[in-house]
Amino acid sequence: FSMKKLYIILLAALVCEGAVAANHRFTSRKAAKAKTALVKKAAKAPVWRPATQEDYEYADGEWSLLGSATMTYDAAGNAIVVLAEDAEGSVTRQESTFDANNRPTSILTLENVDEIWANSAKRTYKYDTVLPGFCVERMGYDWNGAEWAENYLCETNEITRNADGKITR
Repeated sequence: FSMKKLYIILLAALVCEGAVAANHRFTSRKAAKAKTALVKKAAKAPVWRPATQEDYEYADGEWSLLGSATMTYDAAGNAIVVLAEDAEGSVTRQESTFDANNRPTSILTLENVDEIWANSAKRTYKYDTVLPGFCVERMGYDWNGAEWAENYLCETNEITRNADGKITR
C-alpha cells in the first residue's frame, strides 16, 4: 500500500466529510422545509474554505511533507476540483459533482502521466428519494487501461417500503 494511495484516500475523505457531516439522515418534512429555508438564506453569504493544504508526517524527530493540495469550490462550498501532489511529485486531479442537497454524486480521479491526464479511479453515488441522506448505491471503479473495472467500494442498500411508503426493511 503506497503513500500515494494513502494520500489520495485521505484527500477523498476530506472532500466527502463536509457533505456527509452536514446532512442528517432523518428529518421530518416540516424540519426539512425549515432547513431548506435556512440553507437558501445562508447560501447568499460567502462560503469560506481553504484554497490550499499541506500534509505532514512526524517521524524520527522531524516533520516530512507528505503532499499538498489546491482546492476549487462551487458556490455551496463543495470541493469540485482537488489538485494534489505527493512528496514524490506524482500529481492527481479529483473532479467531483454534487446534487442539490450537496451530496457527492460522482468523483473522478485522474493521474498526470507525462503531462497527460489519464483515468485512475471513479466513484458514483445514488441516494434514496425519501431519505435523501441515505446512500442506496455506491459504486467504485478502477481504470485498467482499457475500461472501468469494479473495485471493493461497490455497495447497494435496498429499502423496502409498504403501500403507505413506510420502511419495512
